[in-house]
Amino acid sequence: MRAVHREARGETGGGVPAGLRGLAVASSLAMLVVVIAGALVTNTGSAHGCGNSWPLCNGRLLPELTLPALIEFGHRAVTGLAGFLLVPLAVWTWRRGDGRAKRLLLFGLGFVVVESFLGAAAVLWGEPTAMLALHFGISLLAFTGIWLLTAWLLQDEAVRRGRRGPAPARFRRLAWAAAVAVYGVIYLGAYVQHTGAGGACGGWPLCQGSLVPPLAGRPAIEFVHRLAALLTAGLLFALYVEGRKLRRTRPELARGAAAAFLLVLLQAASGGVVVLSGLALGAELLHTTLVTLLFAALSYALLMSGPAPATVEPAASGGVPARRVAHA
Repeated sequence: MRAVHREARGETGGGVPAGLRGLAVASSLAMLVVVIAGALVTNTGSAHGCGNSWPLCNGRLLPELTLPALIEFGHRAVTGLAGFLLVPLAVWTWRRGDGRAKRLLLFGLGFVVVESFLGAAAVLWGEPTAMLALHFGISLLAFTGIWLLTAWLLQDEAVRRGRRGPAPARFRRLAWAAAVAVYGVIYLGAYVQHTGAGGACGGWPLCQGSLVPPLAGRPAIEFVHRLAALLTAGLLFALYVEGRKLRRTRPELARGAAAAFLLVLLQAASGGVVVLSGLALGAELLHTTLVTLLFAALSYALLMSGPAPATVEPAASGGVPARRVAHA
């Protein structure tokens, strides 16, 4: 009967209004566009398209009609749109979401604030290359927090409560190791971009015609990035194998692991396209999009492999409600 009432109010099995589901999805898509727009700024050299002026563009409310200014201003505009969408999502989550939803909200919003500060600092005062490379990783974490919040709100309540059984410790360890490795590869990729080392190997998959090039200068930076990506692919394959064992008891974990492994293969192929195309802009943006989706899929597997959240049971005889942890 309660399920019927929820459907009448346009809510999911977890009590999430249908309109809010759409808002959550829109917020995640907006954050994804923010990440890709940031990559567009970097790959086109438009970081100073608005000069050293922030939040204005060259001291003006609207940008000049130059490509760098329009690209940088567009990045700021989509960031503002994402922030506008996040406000009602944050209010609802804080008022009606469970504990895990609130933690995911704080995670995502925290990194949105950090990324906004770093972006403003880079424009106003400039930053070293190592710090500039960190920007992409921070924006990725901001997107991931909002994406995971969206995924959590859209889950069937039975899945959210972990009633399909706990995730094995080996799966969780592999997922965490893969997540750390992927984030490291992402940072190295951003560092390659900001140091101008992209294409320094002069070919793909070999680097300067050999398996191991002289480890000096820009070719060494790109080679280390490739080597780290190869090792990470191995971890994701191991995670995929573990996930297949869970496809009946925890299908959401199996799907997350499979998606991550497929995306790392596509990511590797897109890296080859980037090099062989002479760093074509479209190939660079595809590379960025795929690694963002890869981290999102892996983060989803991590989220769903965690311990089940506590539930609240009504107390008998008007006492204080008792908390328990849901089990399979």
